[in-house]
Amino acid sequence: MELLHQQLKGAKEELKDASLQAQEQKETAAIFRQKYTAAIEKVHRVQGQVELLGEELQYSQQQVDHRSQHCIVLLSSNVACFEVCQKLKTLPLPFSF
Repeated sequence: MELLHQQLKGAKEELKDASLQAQEQKETAAIFRQKYTAAIEKVHRVQGQVELLGEELQYSQQQVDHRSQHCIVLLSSNVACFEVCQKLKTLPLPFSF
């Protein structure tokens, strides 16, 4: 009978230890779940920022392209005006002093 009481006591201790270990594992799993959820939220936030920055980059590139085309037109006009001025310098004046 004493042997059965000892075995029952040992089994209860094992059950208690196993229950504590299971509880610790549940808590550890909950912590990892929270960390995973936070990491996924951060990934989504960063993905949104990357998409926004991509759109801003595309808009900025369009602005640069437009401005560079405008500068090319202005530069071409200035070159044309310069060429006309150079030709006018070589023409004889219609009257002299």
